[in-house]
Amino acid sequence: MPKEAVPMQLILDLVGPFVVHFCEGKVRISAPLCVDHHANVQTDSDDVSVPGIVPPVAANGKPKEFVYRLTGPVSSGDKCKCLNPDQLLVVKRKMDPVPAGQCHSILEVPNPNTMVPLLPEQIWMHKNGSETWVDTKTDMVNGVRARGLRFIYTSCPEAPDVQPLDKPVTFNPEALGLDPPHYQVTLRFATNSCSPDEHHEDAYSCFQEMRTLIPGADMWRVDFADAAKGPFVPLHHGGSNPVDCGAAVLVVQDPG
Repeated sequence: MPKEAVPMQLILDLVGPFVVHFCEGKVRISAPLCVDHHANVQTDSDDVSVPGIVPPVAANGKPKEFVYRLTGPVSSGDKCKCLNPDQLLVVKRKMDPVPAGQCHSILEVPNPNTMVPLLPEQIWMHKNGSETWVDTKTDMVNGVRARGLRFIYTSCPEAPDVQPLDKPVTFNPEALGLDPPHYQVTLRFATNSCSPDEHHEDAYSCFQEMRTLIPGADMWRVDFADAAKGPFVPLHHGGSNPVDCGAAVLVVQDPG
């Protein structure tokens, strides 16, 4: 008898300072307007540029919007499970979708079955007189929080494809040498710098741009060291240049 086909899975990794907004039965992944940064899609075989708005944006005139949609995987529905949720920065509030004209680019994807925090870094966050919006029991975050996120889709009947509003982005999503075979795609928002952000100046700037995309979040600030624990030692992760800035991802969820 013929061997039964194994359902293909998709692993979508997000690396970089994204606002990940769960809304309207889908997920909108917004890359902030950061100077000298760009988005790209990486697979085992390809590295494809994803065009977007580049700062500074002229005050007069409406900038072109860059919205992309991921097709192929089957949505899990309204909820997904999360492994190690304590490693995420989570904002629980009702929020309108981030306007595309305020971002470098936006990728819309179906709700995953599972999400997993990636690349945890030590951070210290506190508020400046605003209401608590980070999902924590205190007004402070002092611990590791992820600067990447993995979405796992258990069913991807068709090869994943990123469809922009105007120009197609083509790539080979198949992971090489793995059994059972599955799809693997990484969306990365990278800096053009050829070395890690040793003192996190770039991460400070990116996190500030991310906060402007969430109403009421401008009262918060983030640091990357706790003086009580001694000097900060940045983590170095493998991979080819360019590198991401090291700012943590922000996950926005409806409190209902």
